This record gives sequence, C-alpha cells and structure tokens, in this order.
Amino acid sequence: MIGTLLSAAFALFIAFYPMHMEANIPWTIVMVCMVILAALFLAVHAGLQVFAWAPLVKAGRSITPRVADLFHHDPGLRWASWYLTLFPLATFLIILVIALFSNINKIDLLAIWILLLGIAVDVLHYSLKRILKFFNPFNILGMLTQTAKSDVQEDRDMDLHDCIDAISEVATKGIETSSTALPNDALNELQIITRNFLQSAKSIAHWKLKDEQPGNEDKVTYALFFLFQRIELINDKAIEKRLEPVCSTVVTTLGKIAIHAAKFDVSLASYPIHVLGRCALKAQQNNLPDVGVKGNIALLEVAKAIMTETDVTYQEIKEPFAVLINDMHEISKEIFRQNKETDIEELRKPYRLLKEYFTTEKMASHPDTPNILAQLNQVIAEFDALELVLKTIPPLTTEEPKEKPPETQK
Repeated sequence: MIGTLLSAAFALFIAFYPMHMEANIPWTIVMVCMVILAALFLAVHAGLQVFAWAPLVKAGRSITPRVADLFHHDPGLRWASWYLTLFPLATFLIILVIALFSNINKIDLLAIWILLLGIAVDVLHYSLKRILKFFNPFNILGMLTQTAKSDVQEDRDMDLHDCIDAISEVATKGIETSSTALPNDALNELQIITRNFLQSAKSIAHWKLKDEQPGNEDKVTYALFFLFQRIELINDKAIEKRLEPVCSTVVTTLGKIAIHAAKFDVSLASYPIHVLGRCALKAQQNNLPDVGVKGNIALLEVAKAIMTETDVTYQEIKEPFAVLINDMHEISKEIFRQNKETDIEELRKPYRLLKEYFTTEKMASHPDTPNILAQLNQVIAEFDALELVLKTIPPLTTEEPKEKPPETQK
C-alpha cells in the first residue's frame, strides 16, 4: 500500500500543478523511461514465476505434491499476474496517445501512469510475499483449509477428500522429521474442516439436496471414514517415531470431532468415539502411557458434551455410550496390565463420574439410561473384585532365604 499511496500523492501533485510545466518536460526521455520501467516489471514478474518452480518442486517433495496445484490456482497470484501483464500494455497505450495526440493533456496521462506504477510496485511486492508463503508448511496448511472450506460450500466432495489427504500427508512428512508442531497444526486443521463440513451438511439447503439426490446421506459417513483412516495413519506414524505429544493431539482431535458428530447426529458419534479409543489403546500398548490416560479423559469429556450440549431427549444414545464405555474399559485394562501398581481407584473414578452424569435430572428419565447404568455397574464391579483380589494377595518378599547351617556329623 505504500507504493500506491506515494504514487497517488505524487500524481495529485503534478495533476494540480500549473499547466505551463508541460512545455518544460522532456517527453521523449519520459516515454523512454516509461518503456524501460514497464519492461522491467514484466521481466521481474516473469522471472519470479520461472525461478519459483525449483523451490516449489522441492516443497512438493518435503511437504505435499499439492503445493504446485495450490500455486497454479492461487487467486491472489492470478490477479497479480494479470495486473503486471496489463501494466506494460497500459504503458504502451499511454505512450502512444502522448506521441500521436499533441493537443491532449499529457500531464494528466503522466499522473495516471504514475498511479499505475505505484500500484504495480505494491502488486509485485505482494506477489513476492505470496510466492514465499508456498515454501512454509504452516502456510500451506492454512491454504489447504481455505480450499477445503470452499470445497464444502460448493459440494465438491472429491476435492475435499484431496485436501484432507494433502493435510494428512503434511502431518506424516512432519512426523518423519520428528517434528511435533507441524502434525499438531495439521490435526487441528482437520478438526476445523470436519466441523465446517458437518455444519454445512446439516444446513437446510444440503438436506433439500439430499432429498433430491438419493445417496447423498452416505456422503457424510464416507467423508468421516476417509478422515479417520488418515488420522489413524498419523497416529501410527507418531507411535513409530515415539512422538507422544502427537498421539495426544490425535486423541484430543478425535474427541472434538466426536462432539461435532454428536451435534450433527448422536448415532454418528459412535465412529469417532471408537477410533479415539482404538488410537489411545494402540499408543498405550506401545508403551506411551500418558496417551491412554488422556484417552479416557477425552472419552469422559465427549460423554459429558453429548449430555449437555446436544438434545438427546428423543434420541437413542445406547450405542455410542456402549462403545464409549467399552473403549474406556479396554484402555483401563491395558493401563493396569502394564503397571500392576496402578491405583484401582484412579481406574474406577471415570466410570463413577460418568455414572453421576446419568443421575442428573436430564438423563435420569432417558429410556436408555438403565442399560447404560447397568454396563457402568458391571465395569465398576469388575474393578471392585480386582481390588478385593489384590488385597488378599500377600506382598511379595524380596529377602533371600537364609541358608541353613550344615548339619554336623555325629
């Protein structure tokens, strides 16, 4: 904007200057300078486009091959390219008018060209900054999210899947370099895309579209399963690299997605809940103990959000809560299996808290509550029995038995 403001101020100054200065201007030299500057801008713009491809190819290998496609279809670069191409043409047109028509006000044409020159400086600066953004993986994630948002609004399902695939690829490339910030940011972008997708799918326009086109009701389920496959791949790569923070972010991300799915349709929450439990259990089995604990906490928060943030009065909640309790139980058993000294009360506490949620006025009258409470009581009873067994087992002594003195021969 600085170039535009300065050129506008200078253009206004010479436009309102006394007109007799036109005779003192060497117009031949001015026109030559205009041609040189216009050609210089065109050459610099072409050079930026040419020399950007080598770093773009490198970024495509280290980030995602989608970088080149984003660069080619970037609207900001497209408009900048159009302006920097038209600026030399406008310059030649102004020079032609100045040279052919002696009775025209040349000062006004020069003021217009100076204003166009200032805009061209700002556009060239913007184009350079925009190109440099394609070499930063965090900026690429933001661009992919914006592209996915427009794909959701325009119902371009295949393009949306490509964006999800590209973001997951950025995450896995970051994990290969033992980075945690990049995959964590990618997981957050996937959560944002899922939220926008489910909110858009729930709108009146999309429901009308679903009624008009049979089979659209399966698009949401397919997109979610496509997403879960990529998130599980990220979790597997993080486990392989022993990146526990990334596994924890996977659990948190799936918890948020489960809440978004429950707000769309409570029955749909069973899928992300099960994937959450599976990812947390796999991390726990591979000796990442904090992930299992965070998995149980995330599942508990999902249960609380379903009961408080969604209207479940006339909806069936038995299936998602059955999946949730079963996954929590599997994670708890794996935690105890790896560490026999784990406090049983700490393992039992989430189920008691969940049981308290179902004793509230809102949930006590729900028809599925008795079945859910029965499942909770069964799990709590198992831990009670385990605690009783552990109390009856005598502590193992670590002292070595004393050797008996050799008997003396009589």
